[in-house]
Amino acid sequence: MKKFILSVLITIVSVLNSSAQTVDHYNSSGKLMAVILCVAVILIGIGLFLFSMERRISSMEQSLEDEASTH
Repeated sequence: MKKFILSVLITIVSVLNSSAQTVDHYNSSGKLMAVILCVAVILIGIGLFLFSMERRISSMEQSLEDEASTH
């Protein structure tokens, strides 16, 4: 999870540093924060989805191990 948060921050910083002209355009029109917010929401959603899938897979693995040990 720490790696995911770090990669999100690095992505945001790289987008902000990419082309100054594009960033200035978005910043002057007030759309920069909307773009950052959309990217952050999408990445957080992907992270939550992966986290929930990991929990489901772990519980399935645990139930398979319990089932195998009883037989």
